[in-house]
Amino acid sequence: MRTKLTYMLALALCLSAFATVETTAQEYQAPPVTISKEKVRSGGKVYYAHVVLERQTLYSISKAYGVTVEEIYEANPYLGLEKDGLKKDQIILIPYKEEIAQQIVAQANAAKDQAEQDAAAREKTAQEKAVQDAAAKEKAAQEKAAQEAAAKEKAAQEKAAKKAAKEAAKEEAAREKAAQDAVAREKAAQEKAAQDAAAREKAAQEKAAKEAAAKEKAELEKAAREAAAKQAEDGYFIHKVRWYDDLDGIAKKYGVSKESIKNINRMTSDKVSRKQELKIPLDPVLWEGRTVQVDEPTPETNPDDTRVIAFPSEKKGNAEDEEGILDDLFVREGNHDVNISMLLPFSTSKSGDRTSFMDLYCGSLLAARDLGRDGINLDIHTFDVGGGNMPVTYDRLAASDFTIGPVSKTDILKAAALADGDSWVVSPLDMQVEPLADSLARIIQAPTPTSVQIRDMVEWIKSDMGRGDKVLVVTPSNPASDYLDMVEREMNNLGVSHSTTTLGSMRSLMTTQGINRVVLACDFTERSTVFLLEVVRNLYMTASSSKTTQIVLYSTSRIRTYDQIDVEQLHRLNLHACVTYFVDYNSQDVKDFLLQYRALYNAEPSRSAYSGYDLMKYFSTLANKYGKRWPRALNRVDYSGLQSDFKLEKTSSGSYINNAVRRVVYNPDFSISLVR
Repeated sequence: MRTKLTYMLALALCLSAFATVETTAQEYQAPPVTISKEKVRSGGKVYYAHVVLERQTLYSISKAYGVTVEEIYEANPYLGLEKDGLKKDQIILIPYKEEIAQQIVAQANAAKDQAEQDAAAREKTAQEKAVQDAAAKEKAAQEKAAQEAAAKEKAAQEKAAKKAAKEAAKEEAAREKAAQDAVAREKAAQEKAAQDAAAREKAAQEKAAKEAAAKEKAELEKAAREAAAKQAEDGYFIHKVRWYDDLDGIAKKYGVSKESIKNINRMTSDKVSRKQELKIPLDPVLWEGRTVQVDEPTPETNPDDTRVIAFPSEKKGNAEDEEGILDDLFVREGNHDVNISMLLPFSTSKSGDRTSFMDLYCGSLLAARDLGRDGINLDIHTFDVGGGNMPVTYDRLAASDFTIGPVSKTDILKAAALADGDSWVVSPLDMQVEPLADSLARIIQAPTPTSVQIRDMVEWIKSDMGRGDKVLVVTPSNPASDYLDMVEREMNNLGVSHSTTTLGSMRSLMTTQGINRVVLACDFTERSTVFLLEVVRNLYMTASSSKTTQIVLYSTSRIRTYDQIDVEQLHRLNLHACVTYFVDYNSQDVKDFLLQYRALYNAEPSRSAYSGYDLMKYFSTLANKYGKRWPRALNRVDYSGLQSDFKLEKTSSGSYINNAVRRVVYNPDFSISLVR
């Protein structure tokens, strides 16, 4: 039995060697055939019981066992091998032949002899190599010793040379230092003499300036005394109205009647303005019961700009009259002080939001600094409204030309209720405030709403359409969303023919005769991420693999908030996006802002920082130019900021919504251009 096993192992080794040679010459490698250890007796004959492995063939099995294919057929008449072939895990019978076993033993012995010869050759080679290595090591050691000796000698020579050079350099440095000290002493003496002379000159100038200032002050005081005396002769003195004053309070304060104040100041209403100079009669009885002649329209005293004509606030006129008022307002531009309130939730629990609101504040302060350098006086009052707090009063809001913030829809509703229609509230970040602007007065929605972006996107598609172009609106399998409804509505309103489809049917609807203009229509929430990634990827693969299928992707600003989308794919699809925020870093104004922001705050400006700058710059400029009438110019004066544009449209409730959209294109060269 042991002899037979030896035969089989030897035969297996031979066959494995044959299989190895075979494999190197062919690309296909058949699995090796191992001689089975199991034998069975059937019909008085002895057979091997062989289990068929995957990809084994009758040919390879017959060669391994030293039999013919026909002998295997005869040994397995009931398996139908000639017709059906072999099957994996099938057990077949192989005839056992004594002479084959002897051949295997002979081959195994030959292999053993060859292995012994190979081992002897390897040992001889190893010995020869060891001798060569020893000789090489000895030679290398000798060479290394010689190199080290030469290096030591060279190092000693270099050290001596360096020491000599160092000593020479020391001497030269000492001579140079002595010369420099002499020059420095002479220069210091000259500078001290110049400083003493400058100090004496400065002291003389300051003395002269003080004397001139004292003289000017004395003259002003004298003029004030003369003016007061003249006012006393005329029978009145001046009261400068503060932001919290009203006519009743002023009359009570000085113990005179309201009627006398109105008559002496030729007023037709009880309304007073901040910093207005009111005459207070010394003898109020003289001014009571008088009929004062007042020209129409009545000008109210306004120290900020005496040229501004005040019109009755409740008077309703026709469109032509309104146009005349605004045109007159533009002609009479002035330079007014601006009073601003800022309501921002600095103490919010979310660190990311807290940073964003602080960035907005920093950007607005930078704008205030630039405005101040242009001669505009700003009075800014900032309040922390985090955690639902509203630590601000009605009087404070009413005294403000406008209020920036709060940021959430809920807090803006609180601020609007507190202001009671007497202050303009600007929504700086939240695009969901649009419904409030449609229902409440004096709300300004600064970020452009999604509905406006969609309308501009459809107008852009319509203007780009050429012959053979096709518009595809791609939606998820469950397409119900407000975004899709707005897209469909604008497509129908503008008469843009389109096909609404899903990802699975998208390719079948594409054209090769023109450009496929694709719109993504989903709710753009977190659950839409997978849909957006798949659609953009499929569009990218189609555009990259086909030379005849041209694709341009259209979207609003929402697609730019998904960092998971590969930007390279958006550039390949030539994305056309209608956005409310975009910074053109080629603009000189943007470059100046970047340098100033980095210098002041040692940080990079975020989107909120740009928003704060644009909001403060736009609304403060209007209030400075047009005084209390600045809201009348909102829908007449457009503005292009660093990041956003302003093109305000008045709502039925008297509020304003921003309709400005920036169009940007993702170019194939990975640049992003602003379409002007």
